[in-house]
Amino acid sequence: MDLLLDMATHDLDLSAGNGPAVATPEQQVRQAIWLRLATQRASYAFDADMGIPYRELGSAKEPQRELLEALIRDQLLAVLGVTGVPTIEIDYGRATRHASIHVEC
Repeated sequence: MDLLLDMATHDLDLSAGNGPAVATPEQQVRQAIWLRLATQRASYAFDADMGIPYRELGSAKEPQRELLEALIRDQLLAVLGVTGVPTIEIDYGRATRHASIHVEC
């Protein structure tokens, strides 16, 4: 059983008014995906392999797209309930060095 996160604030969802809400199986998968993609590799004390090494990848002027896609795919396939990742789209702004990642799994 996982507690539901408010995806806007990234805190516990307390909107029901009677304590934290419990996540449905679909919400659990969505939250696990978000946590894996939002976490810097080696920053989570309980799983050093969780996350993406954004700092290392972000130091280059142009990211290694194939490497980033492979790292993202590996993280997504580690989520219980994800059986495949047919689509990964990465929009990278060279001027800002910010990326937007869209996945289908």
